[in-house]
Amino acid sequence: MNWFSNKNATVADNDTFVTLIRLAQEDAVVRKQLLTILNLPSQQRNVLLTILIDDMKSKSAPSEFVAAIACLLGEEVADTAHKMISKEKWKDKDCA
Repeated sequence: MNWFSNKNATVADNDTFVTLIRLAQEDAVVRKQLLTILNLPSQQRNVLLTILIDDMKSKSAPSEFVAAIACLLGEEVADTAHKMISKEKWKDKDCA
């Protein structure tokens, strides 16, 4: 338990998560990769994300990026992220 955590903090306070979502909105390749994960049923998505997070940690990925991906373990966060990056206006953007 982290005694010093901010209970009012949200994923919107996680700058790396916000950047990840914005990148997915702008980049078709990133969007496709995230949507592939987010389209999975909750249990399968969480198993895949847990494996991905463990792999990222073992490869010393930046902790901020690991934390941003870990946000997707939350059901509401995953649903909101899916809605945010699957809007029609993002689908029309080029992959290049």
